[in-house]
Amino acid sequence: MRSGTALADYPYQMKHLTETLASITMLCPECLEEAPPLSGSSLILAWYVCPQCDHFWSARIRDGRPVAEIPIDTSRLTSH
Repeated sequence: MRSGTALADYPYQMKHLTETLASITMLCPECLEEAPPLSGSSLILAWYVCPQCDHFWSARIRDGRPVAEIPIDTSRLTSH
């Protein structure tokens, strides 16, 4: 590896991380509102606060998707 190569890719890596984190929204387990990950989340563990009911939770990220500790009951979702 050439000297400086890893640092030269840093802006690209940060942009990719930001775009990836933005894509791991999750449904609130309490009210089923969609919530984005909080600042400080990573591609291993994401933290969430529901914008509707303020419920706070975390989720592990597996294969680029958040995985709820307890399965979320989506049967309460209504189609519009």
